[in-house]
Amino acid sequence: MPMHATQVATLLRLLSGTEHYSSLFWINWFTPYWMGYLLTAGLAKFLPIILAIKCIISIAIAATPWAASKLRLCVTQDSSWDWLFLPIGYGVAFNCGLLNFIIGTPIALLSIAYIIQYLSMPNIKSGFIVFLLGVILFSAHILIFMLVLLVAIEVEVCNTKNFRVFFLKLLPLFLLLPVIAIWSIQVASYDTHSFSAIEWRISINRTLRFLPDALGLNYKGFIGIQEWIAGCLPVAKYFYGNSIREIISFFNHNALCWVMISAFNVVAWAAILSPRFIYNWRLLPFLTILTICIIGPDRIFNTLTVSERFSAFLLPFYVLSIDHKSEICLEMSKRRTKIFSFLSCVLLLAIASCMLGYEKDMKGLTAMIKIMRPNRTLMTVIYDAKTHGFNYLYYYNTGSWYQAEKGGLGDHSFSYFNLIVQYRRNSKIYISDRQFEVASNADSFNWRSDGNNYDYFMVRGEPLKLVDTLAHARNYAHLLYTDGTWSLFERYPALSN
Repeated sequence: MPMHATQVATLLRLLSGTEHYSSLFWINWFTPYWMGYLLTAGLAKFLPIILAIKCIISIAIAATPWAASKLRLCVTQDSSWDWLFLPIGYGVAFNCGLLNFIIGTPIALLSIAYIIQYLSMPNIKSGFIVFLLGVILFSAHILIFMLVLLVAIEVEVCNTKNFRVFFLKLLPLFLLLPVIAIWSIQVASYDTHSFSAIEWRISINRTLRFLPDALGLNYKGFIGIQEWIAGCLPVAKYFYGNSIREIISFFNHNALCWVMISAFNVVAWAAILSPRFIYNWRLLPFLTILTICIIGPDRIFNTLTVSERFSAFLLPFYVLSIDHKSEICLEMSKRRTKIFSFLSCVLLLAIASCMLGYEKDMKGLTAMIKIMRPNRTLMTVIYDAKTHGFNYLYYYNTGSWYQAEKGGLGDHSFSYFNLIVQYRRNSKIYISDRQFEVASNADSFNWRSDGNNYDYFMVRGEPLKLVDTLAHARNYAHLLYTDGTWSLFERYPALSN
């Protein structure tokens, strides 16, 4: 999230002519990531950048269950399912700070609901609205647009046998495919750093986590429970003793076991939630998301956690896929309201607890940024990137909050990638991302030569790690702030160019 905030803040400074390092940047107007940045930039005109981005995220998170309920209305009037949608906005995209994907999720759910109605009764006016929705989705996130296009194709393939009718109905969305192709070619030819190979990273962890991720259960305690359950599987204990890590490692390297456990998890979760599926087009979107979550790529075009982020669509598509007129579904309606409302309240309280812990963790960072001078260069050295409660590595890019609030340059930046504000191709960028290297080996960083490129050094880690850093830095930088976890060093003036 801080790197997204930096993109917005730098864009506003470039447009207003106040960016100190404007010669290093250029604005990439042709990119499918404008939606989140434009909304945040609009608010940032009146509010501080951090408050603006929090407001946008809060609105998107609140809109996600509402949009899921609109999709539910396409198949049933039973509102008991809506309780289950309340936590889905707090999944992987929220944890990883994926601004555009968070904003695109409720838009995608609303778009699918509208497209389902459009395909049943198409007309020119509705087709134009579908085209506009496609433009909005593309400007939010290209993966969001491709998912909605795929769902539309699945719906129409099952309902239309005439190819001409099929093509004309989906023409409003197909019109955007040439634009996507041109963008893909541009990315491939311009910036190889942003066009990395597809990585899959398939493991048993996916089958253990695809439903918890969909419910926002990607927090340390819940993940630990999942691993404990896996360790208690009788078959696993029979084959590989009692070590949970060894059990998971065994399944990751045994394809047959992985397939069996995957099938078991899918059937088990379906039985727990479940009424009967209805076997027509409504089942296909759910199977698509299930496939992406379990065996989809983990990385595309330098976009990480691809398979995990789509878990936000799992429950809305599941509700879309079941037969709500079946006896078992009707019998469970009253019980669903009680069970789902209790479950959602517990989950939201747990999420709120984790967020409060994270805010407390950020006090040191806020204090450091407050005493830093504007328009300086910053290097972050992160020994410990994890935070209390959450399961993801949060702090690798926290130095970008300084660049968002006070300008300057950070060593970890989205400007290296194919987003809105990019470094110019031939500009002399004299800072580089060294935090991983230095955090693993403080001796690898030459404070006399490399340190001359930075004004500040932001360090996060245990006291013993900080002592190690200070020992290497004491002749070249002095300590400005420390709270035992966060520390800020400033380069001595003697090292200045």
